[in-house]
Amino acid sequence: MKTISLLMFALLCSATGASTAGTTTYRYACDTADGKCKAPHPPKPPRAPHAPEAPPAPPTAYAPHPPTPPDVPAVPALAPLAPLPPLPPTDAMHPAPPPPPMPPAPPPMPTIPSAAHAACHAKAPGAELSFTVRPGAVMQGSCVRKNGKMRFDLHSYTIED
Repeated sequence: MKTISLLMFALLCSATGASTAGTTTYRYACDTADGKCKAPHPPKPPRAPHAPEAPPAPPTAYAPHPPTPPDVPAVPALAPLAPLPPLPPTDAMHPAPPPPPMPPAPPPMPTIPSAAHAACHAKAPGAELSFTVRPGAVMQGSCVRKNGKMRFDLHSYTIED
């Protein structure tokens, strides 16, 4: 049963990774009148893993002792066994996982082409617009009125590798 669960988990993980491979999506909020946006802040570093919990405290000398169990019948003698090697310390058996790697820095903020702003001139404020910069690079956003002009407001920029 454990083997089936492990195989299903491995298949789902590989399918999830394959479905998102090759596409990088970055979201920018751009609220400037001229369409030139500032670069986003770099991502925060991942958090360090939590330290393992401390083992429970040993019982104190004043704790009441449980009642004595009844005598067990004698067990027939067995052949002596060879002594077992000492166990390694618990930390060696379960080392702490390494910290996750830093996420990559986002690409530089793209400049919005004037053709994207021109595409908004015939649209109503709030209209959604998808603009293809080049094959594999798509800007998505909406048309907004800024300073009396219709401008393209960038919401996402998708680059397919």
